[in-house]
Amino acid sequence: MEEHRLGADQAGRRIDRILKEGWPDVPLGARMKALRIGLVRLEGRKVSCDERAEAGQVLRVPWAEAPRWGVPLVTPAPEGRDDPPWVLFRGRNLLVADKPAGWLTQPDRPGGDSLVTRVWELEGVGEGSFRPAAAHRLDRNTSGVVLLPLTALLLRLLADLLRRRRLRKTYWALVAGVPPATGEITRSLRKLEEENRVVEDPRGDQALTRYRLLGTDGEASLLELDLVTGRPHQARAHLAFSGFPILGDRKYAPPVPASAAPRPLLHAREVVLPEDPALEDLAGRGFTAPLPEDMAGVLRRRGIRYTL
Repeated sequence: MEEHRLGADQAGRRIDRILKEGWPDVPLGARMKALRIGLVRLEGRKVSCDERAEAGQVLRVPWAEAPRWGVPLVTPAPEGRDDPPWVLFRGRNLLVADKPAGWLTQPDRPGGDSLVTRVWELEGVGEGSFRPAAAHRLDRNTSGVVLLPLTALLLRLLADLLRRRRLRKTYWALVAGVPPATGEITRSLRKLEEENRVVEDPRGDQALTRYRLLGTDGEASLLELDLVTGRPHQARAHLAFSGFPILGDRKYAPPVPASAAPRPLLHAREVVLPEDPALEDLAGRGFTAPLPEDMAGVLRRRGIRYTL
């Protein structure tokens, strides 16, 4: 049995894809059999084909050949300069950011500060060249994962995948109250442009949010959210209209939970790309942003422990 430590290029990828890329000469049937009977081990335990790896984990395989994981996806930082802490991943055609709360995703005026303009500075983008753009947007006070394609081709591809709801986006939210362990919220939403808020309206856009309870202290709860549709303010509105407003949300929450935090405690936790051949090396890749300190601090103070 040979052991190999997984690096950043393998983080977030499915085990079956890691095996395929590392040992392409091993027939598919042999790879799947090795998984099925436990000859492939991750951190010493049997692993399923769809489990996702983490950087630093040890993968044990029954093949003597060294893995051929191909050209590294991560572009080394220029000599003498490290990537800033908000960069989760920097590849040949994609940068993934952990946007801090308080930053705009894109500038609201020429020359304005934003995540996008900081990426331009990082990439050394000049006039007349392609300017990276955010494939999707987070509200100013929402933290977490944002995908920023570095090529026009990938930008168009991700826009199409988003339109067809092929990307899986997971959010974490700290809310008032204790909802059932799992559930769905289906409420149509209509945006009031002048007020920059949404209201529940049967004539509005259909919206679907699935949630899972991760932990609670009996008064507040940490939820994992799957925004099946991507309507403006969907998570905040759906939770508030269902009686479980996000702590710190002054737009949708009643006064007591609204005053519980300086900002809505909503975090874009993870984005997972689909197994689409057009994505090449990025197919099936997942990107996870750690819980920001303001949310982690509330969990610690309240003694809320969560289970993934």
